[in-house]
Amino acid sequence: MVSSRSIDCAYVALPHFQSSDIVKKLLSSKIHVIKEKPAAMTAAELETFQDLAKSNSVTFNTASQFRYSEQVQQMKEWLPLIGKVRFAEGINTLSVPDLGAGWRASKVLSGGGVLIDLGWHLVDLVLTLLGDGTIPVTEYAKLSQTRLLQAYDCEDTTRAVLNIHNSKLAAVNDTITCNIFMTRLGPTKMSQLTVYGESGSIRLENDFVELKLTDRSEKMEFEGSPSSFEHMMRKFHTRVSKPPQARESHSQSCHDLVTMRTIDNIYSAGGACRPTVANDDKVRISSDTHSARDLSFHWPPVDETSLRAVRDQMKESVSIYDNGGIFGKFEEAWREYHGTPDSFALLHNSGTNALQSLYFAAQLQPGDEVIFPVYSFHATSSPAMQFGVIPVFCDASDDGNISPEAIQSSITSRTKAVVVTHMWGIPCNMKEICRILEQYPDIMLLEDCSHAHGAKIEGQLVGTFGDAAAWSLQGQKIISGGEGGITLTKDSNIFHRQLIWGHYNKRCKAEIPGDHPLRSFSLTGAGAKNRAHPLGVALAYTQLRRLDSILRFKALYAFQMASRLRSIPFLKVPDIASLGEGQTEPAWYAFVFRFIASQAPDGLSRESFVDALHERGLCEVDIPKSTGLLHQEPLYTTPHELFPHLYAKDSTESLQKDIDFPVAQSFYDEAIKLPVWTARSDQAVVDHYMDVICDVARTKLGCSSETEMSSLRPSSG
Repeated sequence: MVSSRSIDCAYVALPHFQSSDIVKKLLSSKIHVIKEKPAAMTAAELETFQDLAKSNSVTFNTASQFRYSEQVQQMKEWLPLIGKVRFAEGINTLSVPDLGAGWRASKVLSGGGVLIDLGWHLVDLVLTLLGDGTIPVTEYAKLSQTRLLQAYDCEDTTRAVLNIHNSKLAAVNDTITCNIFMTRLGPTKMSQLTVYGESGSIRLENDFVELKLTDRSEKMEFEGSPSSFEHMMRKFHTRVSKPPQARESHSQSCHDLVTMRTIDNIYSAGGACRPTVANDDKVRISSDTHSARDLSFHWPPVDETSLRAVRDQMKESVSIYDNGGIFGKFEEAWREYHGTPDSFALLHNSGTNALQSLYFAAQLQPGDEVIFPVYSFHATSSPAMQFGVIPVFCDASDDGNISPEAIQSSITSRTKAVVVTHMWGIPCNMKEICRILEQYPDIMLLEDCSHAHGAKIEGQLVGTFGDAAAWSLQGQKIISGGEGGITLTKDSNIFHRQLIWGHYNKRCKAEIPGDHPLRSFSLTGAGAKNRAHPLGVALAYTQLRRLDSILRFKALYAFQMASRLRSIPFLKVPDIASLGEGQTEPAWYAFVFRFIASQAPDGLSRESFVDALHERGLCEVDIPKSTGLLHQEPLYTTPHELFPHLYAKDSTESLQKDIDFPVAQSFYDEAIKLPVWTARSDQAVVDHYMDVICDVARTKLGCSSETEMSSLRPSSG
C-alpha cells in the first residue's frame, strides 16, 4: 500500500507486536507517523524511531493527546497560584475482569503490562506539568501480578516514587516528590493527579479540575472537554508544516524520550524484565541460536506468587500433624474442585505412596489378582506388589490407555480390583470400563490420575468414576509441589484405612470415629508415614487455584501442535476431533505423537529424527523410555526374590512375561513426547518448536514447502 499510493501521514494504533515493524516501514517510506501511546517499548526503540524520522525528513509523533487537553492547560495556568510545589500524587486505574483475555495479557504481544500501558499516560502527564526536561530519579518501584486464577505474564499493578527536579516550581535545592499508582484491578476507570504546593492544591480527576488555596474558603473549578484529539491534531499539523530543520528541535521528541527513560527506570528499580521489543532477537524466538533455557519447559513455576506462598508457609509452619492449615485448605479445595464436597481427600508425600495407601485400603491379599495397564509408569502397579497380589496386565487401545476389551477378557473369579491410568492426560474410556464393571460389583475400580489433573469426560472429572483415585503432585505434574500426592474417595472406610496406613497419631485420633475397628491403632498406625510437606503443598496450592487457566492454555497449544504436526506424513498425532466428539477434555500432561517408520524416508528412524531436532535446539523433544511395558520387569517376573514371604518361586510361573501386547508395544516403540506449555507468554516457544519440527521433516522428505509435505500424507492418516 505504501509503495502504490501517495500517503503523507499515518496513524498507527496496533498492538506492539504488529506496530513496531510497521512504524519503521512507514518512516523509511518518508511518511509522517502518529503512533498511539506508548511511543515505544523502550527508550532505545524510541530513539530508533526518532533517528529514522530524522534521516527521512519526516516526523514521529506520539498520540499522547491528554497533554494537549483543556484540563492540562488549565492546570498549567493555575500552578503558580499554589506556590512552590512540594508533592504530587497520581493514580490511573482500569477495571479489567479477565486479565488473561486479549493481547494485553502477554508481553510477547503487548510489549508490557500496566506500566507501559496506563503508565505512559500518567508519567507523561506528571512530566508535562512538573518536569523540566530532565529525567526524574526513581526512588522506589514495585510491580506486581495479582490474580492467580488468570493466565497473563505482565504486571497488573505498579507503584513508584519519583523525585522530580524543577527549579522553577520546587523550592530552592529541593525536588518534587511524586507518588504514582496504576492498576488494572480498580473498581472503575479513573485518572487522577493532585499537586500540593505551599499555598494550596490542584486536583485533576478525569475531565474535572479543582483548585483549593489555603487562604481562601472557596475553591475554583473547571470542567474541560472530554476530547482533546482535535487539539493534538492541530499541533501535529503545525509541526509537519514546518521545514525539516525546524522540526528537529521540536520539544515533543525530547519530552517523549524523557518519559520513556523514566518508564525504563521504573522497570529497572522494580526488578522487572523490560517489556518485549518486537525486533529484539534476544527476546523473540526467531532462530536456532536461541538459548536452551528459553526453549526449556520450566515447571512448577518459580514466580513471585509461588515464592510468596512458600515464604508465608515457612513463617506459619513447616510440619503439620493433622489436617489444619494448608493441608485442610488444599484438601477442601480438591474436594470442591472435583464437585464432591462430601468426599474424603487425603494428602500424601508422593503419588506412589498415595496409590500404596489405596491398595492397603482395598485390603488386597496375597494371591488376589489386580488388573493393570501394561503400558504405564511402574508406580501404577509396583506398590501393590508389597501386598502379594498377582498383577494381570492388559494391552492398550490405540491412544495408549488400557483397553476395555482387554479388561473384560482378563477378569476371573480371583480379580479383586481394576486399576486404570489416564496416560499422558488423555482419559481412559471410562464409560465402557464402568459398563463392564457394573457386571462385577465386588471388583473395585481405582484410578491413577497422576497425568490427568482436571481432565474430563462429558463434564465429569477423572478421579470420580471409581471407588477411589490417586494423583501425583511430583516433578512436572500439572499440579506440583516438587513431591507429593493426593487421594479422593467417597468411601469412609477407604479413607480411614489410608489414615491408619500413613497418618498416625493426631490425624487418626481426630478423624477416625471412636467406634471404628481401627481406632485403637491411631497412635502407631500401620508403621508407615505418608504425611506431605507443607511447603510443597503450599506451592501446589498456587497451581490448583489457577488450574482451569493452565488447562485452557494446554488445550490451546495441544490443538496448535496437532494442527501443525498433522502435515508431516510420518507422524501420527492425537485425534483431537474425535476427543471433542466424545466430549473428552484431556489435561495434556504431555503431547505424545507417534513416528510411523513405514511412512518415513529411507534411513530416517525415530531416534535419528529426534537427534536432528536436538541438534536444532529443541531440548524438550523426548523418547519416553522410562514409561513402557511392565510385564517383563523383574519386579513382576521374579517377585519372590524381593518378597520371599509373599511369593513362592513357583508362583511366578503364571505371570505374563511371555505374553505379547502388540498395541501397547507399537505405541511404546513409536512414541515421541513434548511438554505442553501453560501460559500465553509461551506462544512464541510453541511456534518455534512447531516451525523447527516441520522444517526438519520437510528437509528430510525433500519438500520445498509444508503444503507439498502435507500432500504426501496418506489419505487415511
